Amino acid sequence: MWPNQKSPKFPLDNASPPAYTFSMAQDNLHREKDRLQNIPKHLFIGGLVAAGFDTAGKYLLTVSVSGRGVFSTVTWERVARDTSVIYPDAGMIAGIGPLEGVSVSVQEIDYDTGVLRFTSPDGKLNFMYEEGTLEICETTT
Repeated sequence: MWPNQKSPKFPLDNASPPAYTFSMAQDNLHREKDRLQNIPKHLFIGGLVAAGFDTAGKYLLTVSVSGRGVFSTVTWERVARDTSVIYPDAGMIAGIGPLEGVSVSVQEIDYDTGVLRFTSPDGKLNFMYEEGTLEICETTT
């Protein structure tokens, strides 16, 4: 640039960002969160024969032909696993991990259809298991 030449004004020089940027980002974040919450989640559990919740609904206990697992109902991550094969007796099974020492009520699979359906204790989630996949969906109103 020559000494007497003025700097050209670009549209963004000395301009503050639009006031709606943060608000728009928040709106987009909320829309994405809502969208993700409505997408069914899946847990892949081969040979599932029964499942049930602790009384507080914080954990899902699964029983399969390969043992038992416990999943957090907040993150859906497995928090405990025991490969000892044990099956429910009269709709109850011993808990593991955070449910150690607790007898958990479980719903057993329908052996004629191979399908297991149940609802979370608060009634907000529906579960459907078939052919190795446990699908978790929000209850529709």
